Amino acid sequence: MSDADKDDTDVARERPRTASEVYRTNAAAERDAAARTDLPNRKKMYERSAEAWDEKAEFAESTVEKRLVNEAVKALRPPSPDPAKRRRER
Repeated sequence: MSDADKDDTDVARERPRTASEVYRTNAAAERDAAARTDLPNRKKMYERSAEAWDEKAEFAESTVEKRLVNEAVKALRPPSPDPAKRRRER
C-alpha cells in the first residue's frame, strides 16, 4: 500500500499519540458538533465539553513539562550514597 492509499486511521496507527493530542482532538470534535447544531442548550453543552477537554490537555502538557524538569534536576544531582554503606559506617 502506498502512502497515498493510507487514510487518517492508518496514519494515526503509525505513531502513538500523546494524551494531550487526544484531548485536543476531542475538544475540536466537540466544537465542530457545537457549530453544526441549531439547539442553543446542546450548543452550550458541546462548548462546555470542549473547554473541559482543553483543560485536560493543558493539565497533561503541564504534567509532562514538570516531569521533564524533575528528570533534569535529578540528572544534575550527585548520586546518593549507598544506604547499606552508611549503616556499616555507624
